[in-house]
Amino acid sequence: MPSLDPWPDLRHVRYVVLSARPPGNTTADLPLGARLLRNGIVGASIAGSIAVQATGHALAGLLLGGALGAVTGLLLRGRTPAKGFALVPWGVLVDDSDHLVAIRWSGVRALDVRYRASREGTVQTRVEVDSIRGAFVGWASDAVDFGALAGNLHDVAAASARPIAVDFDSDTAAQDGEPFVERVLDSARRVVHLEGDTRLGLPARSYREARSVSVDGSQTARALRALGGGANGVGDPWGLIAAIAGELRLTEFSPELARLANAPHPGVAALARAAMGRFRAVLGDRAEDDTFDTRDTDDGEALSWFVQPDELERLRAWRDA
Repeated sequence: MPSLDPWPDLRHVRYVVLSARPPGNTTADLPLGARLLRNGIVGASIAGSIAVQATGHALAGLLLGGALGAVTGLLLRGRTPAKGFALVPWGVLVDDSDHLVAIRWSGVRALDVRYRASREGTVQTRVEVDSIRGAFVGWASDAVDFGALAGNLHDVAAASARPIAVDFDSDTAAQDGEPFVERVLDSARRVVHLEGDTRLGLPARSYREARSVSVDGSQTARALRALGGGANGVGDPWGLIAAIAGELRLTEFSPELARLANAPHPGVAALARAAMGRFRAVLGDRAEDDTFDTRDTDDGEALSWFVQPDELERLRAWRDA
């Protein structure tokens, strides 16, 4: 896709699951009593050896070391419980004991990714996240490629926070928490039916008779790319552009929609996925080949944590219409 979209490529961050502890570390799985006993024995052994060398009296060192070791076990117990989490194109899903917590990229302050070699010769990935819901660390047992995410969090967060444009000609946009699907779809239909010839280069029959624009699709796709690159309003235009492509079943816009399906803003991604889903009626058997792959267009479980269920239901109805 041309570099018209304002965010780094997040296709690498499909569903990266990170455990709460380094691979192979079972320490935190020990019950409290076993952890206290282990820490006490280790502490007594170390302090006892030091005491023998320094004073010749091992008993005091054993008692002190055992007490200190047990205290460390209690202090570890008082820390915030470790939490596993996953990185997806729209943010972070945190496993908070009995439920998941979704954090948009706009709510992530810092992301630190580091790699380290394990004793087995493999490379492990350590990811530290600082967010509005707290800080936490996760591990992967192999080297995870995060693409452009790690070094461009600011741009990703800005795209995540940008409201969805519902009009090309003004600063009208749907803010977070506001319903957006019907507003965007209505605007897309209005552009197609009233301004299709001037804005999109559509022949009259293509939009007035609701037919596919595959014959003139390349020109229309270029017009949509230009609209996205030239928009300077407060709202992000790409959700509206995706809706127009879906309304026209513009298969020539498939590469762009595939990229938009993983946009940092979950609303833009949901619109792009639903638009691609509308291509099935046009493509038929070609819908599953490498060029027109629509298998990843359903509202995935991860996306459902970031978009309201009723909004996703409206998109499903549009997709299947």
